[in-house]
Amino acid sequence: NGDTHFPVLSETWHELSREHVSSDKKNHYDCDFVSYQRGYKYIDLTKARSAEQYEQFRRIDIERECPFYPDAIESASAEEMNVVAQGQYWTVIKNMIPYANTDSHLVLIAHDHVEKPEDLTPESWADLHTVISEYTRDLPYGGIALRFGDFTHTGASVAHLHVHIIKPEDDLDEGAKVKFKISR
Repeated sequence: NGDTHFPVLSETWHELSREHVSSDKKNHYDCDFVSYQRGYKYIDLTKARSAEQYEQFRRIDIERECPFYPDAIESASAEEMNVVAQGQYWTVIKNMIPYANTDSHLVLIAHDHVEKPEDLTPESWADLHTVISEYTRDLPYGGIALRFGDFTHTGASVAHLHVHIIKPEDDLDEGAKVKFKISR
């Protein structure tokens, strides 16, 4: 009947393109041509919160390199990455597309590529405390958020441990919220 089935691919393969071809005089059956690329996925395009962010994510996805690797941050301009400070274990950036209803949204990025807190060194943990203390000292209130593990389940857009320091706007309307997603 013309059907060919292939086994389900592991998560190390990612779909690059798909073309559907309908049956016609030359082809008796509908078919799909699918191109895949093997490689680890560092960014989740579906988590983009705007068209601008989707384009940033798409460019990063094509490069197949973690956008939070120190080399990637250094190769991008400081202005492009909104770098606030770089320390021995953490880089602090302003979120490129901050969450709605925030006055300040910083992201602290681990220099080592880790996805779980237990993979941080004791020195990195100690430095995280120092960095958080420094950047929350002058905030009258706010929140600190950290997702970890498989980013396809946590709501994170980048598969690299990072911490958010978020200060909501002072004069939010009643019922207005800052939303930090922690699930799909």
